[in-house]
Amino acid sequence: MTPSSLYLSITSWVAAKLDLVSMAMVATLLAVYGSNINALVRKLTSPLPFLVRFSIFVALCAFGYGTMTLLLASAAARGLAGIDRKWLLPALAAAFLLLGFLAERKRHV
Repeated sequence: MTPSSLYLSITSWVAAKLDLVSMAMVATLLAVYGSNINALVRKLTSPLPFLVRFSIFVALCAFGYGTMTLLLASAAARGLAGIDRKWLLPALAAAFLLLGFLAERKRHV
């Protein structure tokens, strides 16, 4: 097997898994920036009564993050599917390196 055919085989395998790859990217982003989202919601809801704040936080955690994950992962998968196959692996490597850099900046690594 030549290096170019191996590269194309790996790319084809990864292209078939773009939904999982995009889910991993979005989950990583939410893990890194979830505290910022929670802080914003806390700030916006601070004047509200405790029970309302608590209900909003539970709804955010139970439904908000799940909905964000599904919608953003779907959009990311569509975007990744538009990348030419010969550039897919380098693009994914760059995206995950960027996510790692962002996580490091937020002290998550």
